Amino acid sequence: MIAIKVKQDIKSGKLVIPGLEKYKGNSAEIIILIEDEKNSTWPDNFFKETYGFMKSEKIIRGTGKSV
Repeated sequence: MIAIKVKQDIKSGKLVIPGLEKYKGNSAEIIILIEDEKNSTWPDNFFKETYGFMKSEKIIRGTGKSV
């Protein structure tokens, strides 16, 4: 399964999803999620209050490389 995430503003009834040409002939399920601007996924001041909390720890990605 391949997931393609495209985030764009809706300006008409047509959406253009770049990069799909190579999957021509395959079946796909398209799910449209409309963001409700009133509901934020992050609590108010989240980044302001948590900024720098991991300065002393290195982040390790799946490749094992430090960031």
